[in-house]
Amino acid sequence: MQPCVLKSRESLDSAKVNDIEDGAQSLVIRNIPYQYTAAQLEDDLAELGLENHYSRLYLFLNRKQTLNLGYALVTLKSTDRFESFKQRLQRYKFNKHGSRFCKGATVTLSHSCIIPDELKR
Repeated sequence: MQPCVLKSRESLDSAKVNDIEDGAQSLVIRNIPYQYTAAQLEDDLAELGLENHYSRLYLFLNRKQTLNLGYALVTLKSTDRFESFKQRLQRYKFNKHGSRFCKGATVTLSHSCIIPDELKR
C-alpha cells in the first residue's frame, strides 16, 4: 500500500467529511515527529505488525511540505482491529530514522475520515 501525504490547508479546504466505510474505523495517531515521512511511519507500523490492520494512511504536511504536522489519520480495515492497533502503538516512541523526538504516540478514535476529492478512488 502506498501512503498518502496531504498538504494541510490546501487539501483540507477542498476536503469533504465522509462516512467511514462499512465495517471500518478511522483513528488519529498523534505525537509523530515532524521530520517523519509517510514511508517512515509506514515502516514503523509494519515493524509493529500493523501493516494488515489498515487500508489508508494519511500524513498531513505543513504548507512548505517540509515537515508533517505531528498527526496522521488511519482507516482500519475493520472495527475489531482498533484495540489491537491501539495496544501496540499507544506510547510507542518514534525514535527511528534519526528522530530525537521522545514523546510517546497517542491513538484515538476519529468520528469521521477526511478524504480530499482527488484521493477518492
